[in-house]
Amino acid sequence: MLPAQLAEGLGERGREAIVLLLVIATVDGQLDLARADMLRRNRLSITGEWVEDAASFAAWLLPHREAPDPELPAR
Repeated sequence: MLPAQLAEGLGERGREAIVLLLVIATVDGQLDLARADMLRRNRLSITGEWVEDAASFAAWLLPHREAPDPELPAR
């Protein structure tokens, strides 16, 4: 069954259901290519920069992971 057919079968809010299913699958660790594409597109929308290397996103999203700012929690 195609996603469009599933959405049609779900009725008026079928497309919303498909989006939620995609998000759930991504959160569960599935659909790695979809997750990488979403990360790239989110970064593009925030920085205007398209990055092919999805492995670089951890450093971009969590800049203080390796060198935490001790004053940050206090702020």
